[in-house]
Amino acid sequence: MSGANSTLEQGIASDTDLNNYGVALSILSGVICSFGALANAVNVVVFFKQGLTDTVTVTFFALSVIDVGVTLTMLGVGLCFSPLITGAGYPVNTFDLSYIIGWTHIAFSRVSSGMTAFVSFERCLCIATPLKVKTIITLRRTCVILVVITIIMTLSTVPVFYTSRMAYVSDPVSNSTVLKMVYTDDRSLVDGISFGINTVFLVPGIFVATIVFAIILTFHLSRKAKWRDSVANSKGGPETGSKDKALLGNKDRKAIKMVAIISVVFIVCYAPDITTVMTAIVVPEFNVGKREQNLLFITGTFTLLMQSINSSCENHFSSPQWGRDKRKNCDDRERDGPVLLRMSSRVTIILLLTQLCAVAVTSSDVNCMSLTHEVKDQEYDKKSLAIECRVEACYEINYFNIIRYIEISSDLAGVVGRIEKNVPTGIKDAVLTGSTTDTMGGFLKVEIANPTIEDAGQYTCLIGLQDLYGKKKDVQANIVVDASELPSKDYYHTKVCNKTDEYKPQYDKCKLYRQGLVDLFFQKTKSYNGRTYYLSKGPFLNDEESDLLCQIVGGYLVEVDDEDEFKAMVELIKEAKATGSLISGTDAEKERTWLYHRSEKEMTYFNWLKPAPDNLQGKENCLVIWIKDDYAIGMNDVICHSNPFKLPFICETEESYGYATSDAS
Repeated sequence: MSGANSTLEQGIASDTDLNNYGVALSILSGVICSFGALANAVNVVVFFKQGLTDTVTVTFFALSVIDVGVTLTMLGVGLCFSPLITGAGYPVNTFDLSYIIGWTHIAFSRVSSGMTAFVSFERCLCIATPLKVKTIITLRRTCVILVVITIIMTLSTVPVFYTSRMAYVSDPVSNSTVLKMVYTDDRSLVDGISFGINTVFLVPGIFVATIVFAIILTFHLSRKAKWRDSVANSKGGPETGSKDKALLGNKDRKAIKMVAIISVVFIVCYAPDITTVMTAIVVPEFNVGKREQNLLFITGTFTLLMQSINSSCENHFSSPQWGRDKRKNCDDRERDGPVLLRMSSRVTIILLLTQLCAVAVTSSDVNCMSLTHEVKDQEYDKKSLAIECRVEACYEINYFNIIRYIEISSDLAGVVGRIEKNVPTGIKDAVLTGSTTDTMGGFLKVEIANPTIEDAGQYTCLIGLQDLYGKKKDVQANIVVDASELPSKDYYHTKVCNKTDEYKPQYDKCKLYRQGLVDLFFQKTKSYNGRTYYLSKGPFLNDEESDLLCQIVGGYLVEVDDEDEFKAMVELIKEAKATGSLISGTDAEKERTWLYHRSEKEMTYFNWLKPAPDNLQGKENCLVIWIKDDYAIGMNDVICHSNPFKLPFICETEESYGYATSDAS
């Protein structure tokens, strides 16, 4: 999925705000929805035991069943952002999963709002035409209407599940198979139609209809109250009329109050939905892939939570069986209701405490672990590189986990050191020290003598933990060793001369012909728009060394400045069967202000592969073209001195300076 051709600037809501909101959402949804689901379960049980023999009972029974679905699906959305799930290491993209569960919630919510509108309509008829309502709204017609509402509202969301579905795919970022979202080719068209039906017709229509029915109902109740007052005053003496007036007025006030509460709850809970939809239509940046996409997600999930609140409490106000008189005549409710509500409260408290503990434990993971590096000066102008990973003694390590191993690896060299059961192992030229204990933490230190530029890049510390029940999990931390910290050596000495023995015939030619260097370092060439482009054979070490190699052919790192050139580079990468390539572009001087390496001009063309640019760890200052699959191609920001996926780089030259490789295209 390619992004828009513009830089994704930071909007009102930052990524940190989004993460904090996700944790808060998981806690709030757990508390509200667990209570709402069990409270609606009380209604389902009571309505069923009373017998589905009249229109009112059938309507509220169906509404309670749907509201159970509304609250349970919202509970699922919240769990997708809970540290219990996101920190468990499951092979699933929880954000994608929340999207699918969220649309399931929307389907239930649409049905619930449609039934709420039908309840308001039915009560309007009861007040406006009390003598004819039994013939207009029969039990059979009520069942048919409820089924039709369910089908129509469900069909309005079905297209989303057709275009977006969960499937197991290979993820190059995590180097594993994960469950994540896949899309159909016609997603934009189908989702656009579905979005239009939901946002333009269904949601505003139901919202307005419910308000209109509530106004009509209140108007008729007020008019009947005045008529009853006049009749009561005309009866008997003033004392009798006053008593009848007070009795009738009290009933009318209760009815009007109940209708007002229902209307206010519905309006308050669904107003954010209408506001979010209209804002997305009016404000272009308030959309996915735009500047305010974080704010869109926050407000969007907040509307789902408000809908769940409506489903959790609307039957408490609207159901006539909750009335005091009816409750006295319902032994089942007296027996089952308090028991289920006490169970609801206990489950809510347990879930809240579990979520809070999960947040605390997740935070302790970060505080328990540290990864540092140091470049030390040695004699004779030599240096040494020390990488140290340390697990401090803390609550989680002491009482819940033991350390199985500590491992330090490099994205280029692989595993450089590991300690398990206090036995360290590592590469030949490294000195290892370390220890692991069950209760006091541990550490691993790797010292590399005479480091070269090839020792730069990203280092990862992986700690294997095991809890008291035998369940294993891994935690990790990353750090980047910049090439500028290491001894500077001539690139030709470290890369070209090291290949003298292996490429002796070619190396002899390199001394005489530049063409030999081209064949040695580049695998593919492509001519486009009066220029020649070279794709390297080996992976890039960093942006500076890649640009230096480009000077061999009289060029520089490719500066992609329009859509056509971007497509040409994608074609070159695909011809070499690579998954991406380093290109010119850096925002090292100022975040999100991208400049070309050679000209230092500000870039104007972008084709981001979402969620890029995300500036992971705050160190992603270089640019690559990344090809995940045929439908996910775009630019991504990466760490300049880290290349775990062995991506090549592309050089750009004027046509007159071009040298063709042996397999030039």
